[in-house]
Amino acid sequence: MRGLMRVVQMPDGLDLKGVKDYLGDDLEDVMSVLLTFERIGVLVYQRELTLDIVDDALSGPIMISWKKLAKTVFELRASQNRETSFEWYQWLAERMAERELRTPPVPAYIEHASWKP
Repeated sequence: MRGLMRVVQMPDGLDLKGVKDYLGDDLEDVMSVLLTFERIGVLVYQRELTLDIVDDALSGPIMISWKKLAKTVFELRASQNRETSFEWYQWLAERMAERELRTPPVPAYIEHASWKP
């Protein structure tokens, strides 16, 4: 949670140096966000989690954090010479973006205001 809070407060589109300048050299918080959403992406792709559930629960944090970290992810890939680094995080963010283009998000408190148990 701490990692996500720190990431969403960062300016958009920082490169790796900018992230280090903003958060300090210890990238543990950023890595926790990257690895968490990477694993969730794999679970969605393997159909262990549905995209609907992840969309309902985490689309905002996924979209916001990808906007903040995409440039950093691309730099990490280049520096590691490994295109598969955080591939499932990118895949998941792209699926969320496609969904939001088709159907803009509506807050649950509005969309489900008439829900009864």
